[in-house]
Amino acid sequence: MKLSNIEFGFDNFLDEMKKLKTEKHFDYLVTIVGEDFGPEEGLGCIYILENTQTHERISVKQLAKQLGDEYVIPSIYHVWASSDLLEREVYDFLGIKFLGHPDMRRLFMRNDFEGWPLRKDFDMSPEKNQFPMTDEPESDWTSEWNLTKDGELVETKHRLFEDDDFVINFGPNHPS
Repeated sequence: MKLSNIEFGFDNFLDEMKKLKTEKHFDYLVTIVGEDFGPEEGLGCIYILENTQTHERISVKQLAKQLGDEYVIPSIYHVWASSDLLEREVYDFLGIKFLGHPDMRRLFMRNDFEGWPLRKDFDMSPEKNQFPMTDEPESDWTSEWNLTKDGELVETKHRLFEDDDFVINFGPNHPS
C-alpha cells in the first residue's frame, strides 16, 4: 500500500493534524514512529493515519525543533488520545519531548537510564551500559513540557498520585 506523504511546518503541525481528523476524517492514529534522520534533518516522527470510512492511509512526517540539546514536537495527545503511550515510547527511546503531553516520563527504560538508545550518536558500548544492580528509583511526579512566548522550554511537574489514591501492583502476570 502506497501512502500519501505530507509534511507540515513546526508552527502549523498541530492545527493541520486537527484538520486531518475533523475535516478529512483521518480519525484513526495507527502509529507514531520516532526516527533519527541523521545530521541533516535531526530527529522527528512519522505519523500513520487512517480514514476509517474510506480506509485511506496517509503518513505525516514532522521534524523536531531543536532547542539546544533538547528536541520538541507539539503533542497530538488532545487530538488522538491513543497517542499517549506512543509519544511516551518515542520520548523514551529518542528523547523527543512532546509539548503539552501531561505525562512525559519513561515507558520502557528505567527512570535512571541515561541517554536515548535509538539515536545514532548513542554509545552502545557494554562498558557504558552496565545494568544497575539496584532497585529502580520511583518518583511521585511526572513532567509536562511547554514553550513560553519567548520560545523557552519550561517544565511543569504533576503529582502522579494524591494522598487518597491507592496503588496495587498485580504483576508480573505470565503463564510460567
